[in-house]
Amino acid sequence: MVFRLVAATGCRRDEVCGLKWSAVEIDGTVPRVMIRRGVLDIQRQRIVRDTKNHGGRWVGLDPETAELLRKHRDRSFELGEVAGAPVTADDFVFPRSPGSDEPLPPNRIGQAWRRLCRQLGVEARLHDLRHLQASLLLDAGEAITTVSARLGHRDTSTTLKIYSHLMPGADQRAAGIVGKAFARPPAENSPDA
Repeated sequence: MVFRLVAATGCRRDEVCGLKWSAVEIDGTVPRVMIRRGVLDIQRQRIVRDTKNHGGRWVGLDPETAELLRKHRDRSFELGEVAGAPVTADDFVFPRSPGSDEPLPPNRIGQAWRRLCRQLGVEARLHDLRHLQASLLLDAGEAITTVSARLGHRDTSTTLKIYSHLMPGADQRAAGIVGKAFARPPAENSPDA
């Protein structure tokens, strides 16, 4: 579920670790999560802090990811009840261990990702899921402002610096759009008509 959420939202690994149930809206018509905090391990101390750009952002979820997250929530709440430690809205979506009030350490996600990639014979970094988000959106022609907002970049120039190479042919497409706007319909009596 962690990997799916990172791929579906483009959030950073520290941000998925900092996600709390109070920031998850998956039962309404517009499923989304509020990315507002991250988890860092600094000098053997786990710190929960604001996101890298110090701002929160809503990120929409596709229906399948929302359904998987709903199942994860229901299972988490069920396990919490059985263990006598009911899950609350202030609990982390991915706790260090069931019933824990500590977030999952970001390095555990990285370790699990590397194990999974080795098992599958795939060479990919966890951060590549974030790049996948940007690549899919830019390839589909999504506005750079939308991509930048989903990734949590402070401004679009950061997104453009990192991902402009993913927009090959954009200038040629722009030239075609302008050309169509300038094109005149052929006159009825002209030889081209």
